[in-house]
Amino acid sequence: MQTLDNEIKLNQIRQGVIVDAAGEAWFTGLEAAEQKSVLYQLNFICMQAGPTTADVLPAIEHAGLKPTFTPCVMLQHGKLREASSRALQLPSAEYLKLFRLMMALFKIADQRRREFCGAHCQHWWHQDLSNEEILLSIREQH
Repeated sequence: MQTLDNEIKLNQIRQGVIVDAAGEAWFTGLEAAEQKSVLYQLNFICMQAGPTTADVLPAIEHAGLKPTFTPCVMLQHGKLREASSRALQLPSAEYLKLFRLMMALFKIADQRRREFCGAHCQHWWHQDLSNEEILLSIREQH
């Protein structure tokens, strides 16, 4: 899958256009190498949204994960950018937990970013990604 398609899909999950269960099903249907690639991309866009360490516990709760799971422990300690980068090195058995946690963190951080951005935001990822015309326009421009 192309990088833009993955980024659109991740943002559709963030917006709720694709429900969490369907997003997880999509992710688990990928080969391990593609899952890792998606996790790298998710980490990148999540960190661009500006999560803080204060967002980690609510993200763990939102993701329905135990705080003692390895990805959760890693993100709770140290600098968030460094911790999330280290978490990308976890074995494939941890990928789904990391995906769920990073998606929840992305949702929290990006909600704050959208509020900051305001009503006149022009970022494509803040547009209505359920609208096929908008999706077509994004794909044509990028």
